[in-house]
Amino acid sequence: MRRTYLALTAPMLLLACDDASAPPAPGPAHATPPALMTIPILPKIAFASDRDGDNDIYSIAPDGGTLVKVTDTEDEETQPAWDRRVRVSFTTDRYIVHHDDNLEQSVGPRNGGIEERLTSSAEPDTYGAWSPDGTKFAFTSERSGNPDVWVIDFKTKGVPKQLTKNPGFDGHPAWDASGSYLVYSSDSGSAVRRIWKMNATGTGKYPVTYGLSNDDFPNWDMQSDRVVFSSDLPGDIEIYSINVNGFGLRRLTMSPGIDTRPSYSPNGNQIAFESHRDGNAEVYVMSREGGNPVNVTNDPDEDTGPAWSH
Repeated sequence: MRRTYLALTAPMLLLACDDASAPPAPGPAHATPPALMTIPILPKIAFASDRDGDNDIYSIAPDGGTLVKVTDTEDEETQPAWDRRVRVSFTTDRYIVHHDDNLEQSVGPRNGGIEERLTSSAEPDTYGAWSPDGTKFAFTSERSGNPDVWVIDFKTKGVPKQLTKNPGFDGHPAWDASGSYLVYSSDSGSAVRRIWKMNATGTGKYPVTYGLSNDDFPNWDMQSDRVVFSSDLPGDIEIYSINVNGFGLRRLTMSPGIDTRPSYSPNGNQIAFESHRDGNAEVYVMSREGGNPVNVTNDPDEDTGPAWSH
C-alpha cells in the first residue's frame, strides 16, 4: 500500500493518509517546498539504522523512548536533516540518474509517508541542511566535478546555486540561527579539512579552525556562536567545540572509539553524536560541555548520523 500526504492551504497543513489508488506525486524536483504542520512538535533525533537489514531513517526521543521508523524501503537512506521539526530530508540511492552509485536528496514527513525529491543531478548530492526558516536547503554536490556546497532557495523557484568552487573538498554545511551564515568543512589551501564560515550567499569565506588535523561535520548552536565538530586532532576522531571566531577550542569526548557527526539540541544544552565506543555505531547524547554521555539507541546494529530537530 502506498502512503501519500495531502497539503491544505488555509492554513497550510500536512496530513498523512493511506491511499492505494492515489496518483504519483506531481511536480518537478525543485518545486516550492511542501506545506508544513503548524502544531507544536517535541524535539526528536533522526538517524539512519540498518537494524532491519538496510539503512532506513528513524527518529527517537532524546531519552531513548518513542522510536519511529520514518522510511521503510529496500534502498539505502542515510544522512537525515530536519526541516522545522516537521519533515526529514535524507540521502537516498533510489533515484538513479546516470550510474548506480548516484545519491540524491529526498524529503518526507516525520512519521513516514511518500517523499518528495529535492535534487536531480548525474552526480551525488549528499549531506543536506535546512535553513532555520525552512526556505533554503544547503547540500554537498559533485555536479561541478568535485564536492562543493550548493544551496536551493525555494523562494526563488528552487534553482540550485553553487556557493563554493574549491578544486578540492567543500561540504557538510550547517546553518546559523539567523540563516545568514553557513559553516562547512573544506580543504581549501590545506592538505587537511578545516571548518570554514561563509555568508549564505557564498561570500566572506574564512577558516574557523587551523592546524594539521582533519576537522569535519560542523554543527552550529542555535543559541550561540559555538560550533561543534569532529576532529582527528589527537589521532583518534573525537568531538570538539569552538567559537565561530576561532577561539575557545574545547575537547568534549574522550573514548577509545570514533566519536563523530555531532548535532546540537534546539536549546543548545545537549549534543547528539555518533559513537563507536561500544564496538558498533550508536547514537549518544551528552551535555554541551561533554558530560554525562548516554547511549539512546542501544542496538547491536549500526545507528549513524544523528540530527536533532529544531
